[in-house]
Amino acid sequence: MKKTRPLVMLLSLGLFCSSIAVPIASAAEDPLSFWNDTDNKTSIVNFVQKVNKKNIPIKDRIATFDFDGTIGVEKPTYMEVIVSSKKMCDIAKENKNLRDKQPYKAACAKNWELINSNFDYTIQIILDAFDGQTLTSYQIFAENFLSTTNDPTWKQPYKKLVYAPMVQLVHYLLKNQFTIYVVSGSQTAFLRVMAEGSELSLGSNKVIGSTIKFSYKQGDTGGAEFIRDNSYMTPQSGGNGKPELIKEVIGKMPIFSAGNTMGDFEMLLSTTQKNNTALTGFSLIVNHDDAKREYKYADENLLKQAKKYKWAIVSMKKDFKEIFPFKKQ
Repeated sequence: MKKTRPLVMLLSLGLFCSSIAVPIASAAEDPLSFWNDTDNKTSIVNFVQKVNKKNIPIKDRIATFDFDGTIGVEKPTYMEVIVSSKKMCDIAKENKNLRDKQPYKAACAKNWELINSNFDYTIQIILDAFDGQTLTSYQIFAENFLSTTNDPTWKQPYKKLVYAPMVQLVHYLLKNQFTIYVVSGSQTAFLRVMAEGSELSLGSNKVIGSTIKFSYKQGDTGGAEFIRDNSYMTPQSGGNGKPELIKEVIGKMPIFSAGNTMGDFEMLLSTTQKNNTALTGFSLIVNHDDAKREYKYADENLLKQAKKYKWAIVSMKKDFKEIFPFKKQ
């Protein structure tokens, strides 16, 4: 999620996509076969070749990717909001006094337009749905929902709603000895579920996200339990928070980054500013301009900044040969 939410998420990928239909090409093959042969594809390949030619140390080959809208679908609302809305509706069904109260009513009606337009509703749904429950119980619920519930538009489980070209780009960088981090706003627990045993197959042991506060207690059987609270840890995502967290968690700034809203701006800017390597970093933004194959929307402010700083503006319509790892039914 983006700067409109006080959330923090940093997620590192050590492994990416074992089951998704994204080929990891050999040297003789096209490493970005889901991309059309455009200037942006050429620029990405040229940058990676330059990294290798200049022998940039492996420890400095850091890449950061936003998640919502950059790797995964964020329409009609963020996936973690859809998960929590299902739980809110379940609660309302058990308590008739809540059925006509907001945001329970909106959650049950899947009124994403209302929820998206009301910041307080969004936060309340995320925090209240699992308040007082264990982190494990959230992950079990989310795992089941994301694996078994189809998105009504794409007729596929939510776990499959990732962009094949961006997944392939991650693989391409990994093959060239980059360490990949996904830096986004969705809560850590949600992204762990997306990471483990799913279409994504991310290294969940490196997930650092928009952390909802939790407390430790000794379980009845002697094991540790972690109970969710009703607020977020700080610092928060968006603006300066992203590079601050990147510096805190990784210890250095990336030389490659990708995003799609002004919530990613500072991360993208810090990538192309002076670093300790012998080259200028590469920043890329994903422009959702393909209404036929996905959705059409844009952060006009970020587009202006991208043009100003000469970042790569990736057009889904022109640059992506395929968008999803499946065909729309």
